[in-house]
Amino acid sequence: MGLKLDTSGLLKGLGEADMKMKAAVGVYCDVAGKKLEKWAKNPPYPEKPKAQYTDKQLILFKVLAKQGKIKRQPIQGGPYKWKDRSGRARQTIQGGMEWQGAKCRTFVSGNVDYFEYLEFAHEKKYAVLWPAIQANSKKMLEGMHKILEK
Repeated sequence: MGLKLDTSGLLKGLGEADMKMKAAVGVYCDVAGKKLEKWAKNPPYPEKPKAQYTDKQLILFKVLAKQGKIKRQPIQGGPYKWKDRSGRARQTIQGGMEWQGAKCRTFVSGNVDYFEYLEFAHEKKYAVLWPAIQANSKKMLEGMHKILEK
């Protein structure tokens, strides 16, 4: 008298559960990457007081710029600690996820040639990517823990 077990259904079920878990982790990592991107594009730094120009002053700036008496119009504030003159640094920030073998990697990156100087030079006071990771990593790990508990 023996006991026979057919584990093919069990293995198939485990494989499906593994696929669902991998899909859930992938979606979560992608959402986390997009949150990092959003934070880096609009960091919640305490903003410096913006220069408030009246309509007459702005018109005067435009007229003087056309006449060549001033080089550019004044830049009015923004969320960064540096002047985002061209907008390229902000526009090229990307966040997302990628699979490396069985590991899911969440990333945020700046894709202009001078972004490394913004992040690492000047005692890192112009950095936005690393502060985005620091500000969100605890929440991201807690969320991943909740997914893996299920």
